[in-house]
Amino acid sequence: MQRGKALPHFIPPGISKRSYTKEDIEALNAKDVPYNGGMYTEYEISQMQRRMEREIRATRRELAGLDEAAKFSAGKQKADLQSDFAQSSVKLKRQEAKLRDFTRQTDRRVDTSRVQVMGFGRSVSQKAVWENKKEKPIFDLLSAHGVKYKQRINRKEIIVDAGKPKIVGMRVHAAENLTTKADRAQMSLEQAQLFVNNAKLTLYQDDKFTMKFLAEDGYAVLNFDHELVTAVPQKWRKKYDQYLEEMKT
Repeated sequence: MQRGKALPHFIPPGISKRSYTKEDIEALNAKDVPYNGGMYTEYEISQMQRRMEREIRATRRELAGLDEAAKFSAGKQKADLQSDFAQSSVKLKRQEAKLRDFTRQTDRRVDTSRVQVMGFGRSVSQKAVWENKKEKPIFDLLSAHGVKYKQRINRKEIIVDAGKPKIVGMRVHAAENLTTKADRAQMSLEQAQLFVNNAKLTLYQDDKFTMKFLAEDGYAVLNFDHELVTAVPQKWRKKYDQYLEEMKT
């Protein structure tokens, strides 16, 4: 066989070669489907839907696995698995809501067969609904303050995206620490702002309604009004490295 020479296209007997008219091609390439303010082709819209369906299947498989693992666990391991289940439940409900909104806007239908997963039956589904109901108020609270829920890491802390807010003032507790605690003498508003600006990770503390901005050499805790609650000089704790890696993927 001569290299570089294209092989002739073979069409089996009895099968006609499909041909497209100019009008057919123009119709396929027409960006005439609206979604979220943009216009897309039918193919682009179909790919968007397939991606959303794959994401839902992946989360449902995750929930089924966490539920099964929790049955054979105890103590801290079981609590961690239950926390992960709650987090994934919130993620699933957001994904399902996004798909419903997508199909409503694009006048398509949800194909339930494309999101079915072995092991994700009625029992796991109901648990996910219940966990979402418990977690949703926190999600809504954060959203109301312009903070994005990203990942719950334990019963009291959630990784969030709160940006780099400008500190507007100092609470009494933070001011008192400047004069009563030797290690806090340099924890001024300026230093606290540096912690916020250089934060590698931000945690929402849902038992305190505060955000903890963790930098390499200390952290600042702010309330939703962006007032400084406290600032602490503390070296970065390696236990948070795993979350930084997970957020990269």
